[in-house]
Amino acid sequence: MAIILFIMLKGINSLKNIGLKKLKKGEEEAPAPEPEPSDEVKLLTEIRDALKEKK
Repeated sequence: MAIILFIMLKGINSLKNIGLKKLKKGEEEAPAPEPEPSDEVKLLTEIRDALKEKK
């Protein structure tokens, strides 16, 4: 009986450790940098800024 309990607890602890490793790995990964805006977005931004200046 004690052996079965020991094996069960050892399995639970190993699963818990695997989960903690995945959490730590997720925290260490830096978010991907934001991609540069497309030419169309740049043009629209310039137009918007020009219209704001006219007002």
